[in-house]
Amino acid sequence: MPFTDLVHYLNAGHTAKPAGPTTFSTAQGRVLAHFANLQLSSQFLPIVDTTTGRIYGHAAHLQAVSLRHGTPLDPHSVFVLPYDDEEFIYLDRLVRTLHALNYLHHPERSNLLLKVHPRHVLNVPANHGQVFAALLRTCGLSPQQVTLELEVGGLSSGDPVQRAITNYQAQGYHLAIHRFGRGDPNDALLEQLRPDIVRLDASQLQSPQRLRDIARKTRAIGARLLLADGATPQSIPHGTGELRQARPEACNTALPQARSEAARLNGLRPAA
Repeated sequence: MPFTDLVHYLNAGHTAKPAGPTTFSTAQGRVLAHFANLQLSSQFLPIVDTTTGRIYGHAAHLQAVSLRHGTPLDPHSVFVLPYDDEEFIYLDRLVRTLHALNYLHHPERSNLLLKVHPRHVLNVPANHGQVFAALLRTCGLSPQQVTLELEVGGLSSGDPVQRAITNYQAQGYHLAIHRFGRGDPNDALLEQLRPDIVRLDASQLQSPQRLRDIARKTRAIGARLLLADGATPQSIPHGTGELRQARPEACNTALPQARSEAARLNGLRPAA
């Protein structure tokens, strides 16, 4: 389906949405979404495999601008706007569909990392990922080309998030988790979830011993560590083969700058 026809198709009511103005529009070869008098757009942050120096994929980052004032907003603030759970579920899917549409024409398309908000997971009772899988196929993508990232801090057996993860994996999505390893990590649960990626944040890099422990457990299940740019090579155990994600402020929507940032991350590869 041609790009503009696809946008018209989605605007014509083929996504469940509250009554309102047109959801998607196109400008300068990219798709924009509109919600609550905001303009939403996509930014793709390169994720580099430090073992090979190649692009592993891209993490989608939301950009939001007030249509009334023309000022940028913190992306997290967008998710406080929905007035009920139904609208929140719609917004979360809208954002992921926006990223999928824009990634469809990314010249270095590989694997797309998308965050799923915890509130979305808790308010979808069953069959997680089915609706979005249908939207992906409409966009010309498949669940196998997407990694969904979920928070698992404090997760225990039987938790709704764990059921959602099982559903997502059954649909063919790859899985990334974060907030694992804070407090006392549940090793049995990590083995049960078997994610493809374990994301670490700066607070988890403070203890070399904790980092080595998480790296060992991650490798044992065949997963990869993902670190935000800023972690120094000295704080990473040799041979971890981690993935590194660029910072939003280091990449704008221009592809040359994203490529430049990816090349810079390649220079942080640990010595062989």
